[in-house]
Amino acid sequence: MGYGYEMIQFNWRKAKTALERAKEIIIIGYSFSDDDFAFHNLINNVKQSWSSEVKVHVWNPNQRVGEKAKKLFGSNHVVFHQSNASDVIL
Repeated sequence: MGYGYEMIQFNWRKAKTALERAKEIIIIGYSFSDDDFAFHNLINNVKQSWSSEVKVHVWNPNQRVGEKAKKLFGSNHVVFHQSNASDVIL
């Protein structure tokens, strides 16, 4: 990722490995900001290795966030829950 800090690079590599191996991902309250280039690049690099069975559960009250998630992850992977974080029971 090129941030120059060994610990940050180490954590991005761990995140990449975890996302490549994931079968289910849960995201609560994140807005998928267009300015978060590092996150978008990470997802664009790992989603290519996903099977069609990988699901990304997104909880957010804003419907637009669901649309952004589907664009980023692919609509076949996203399960959008239009609700507040306080409504989430895991």
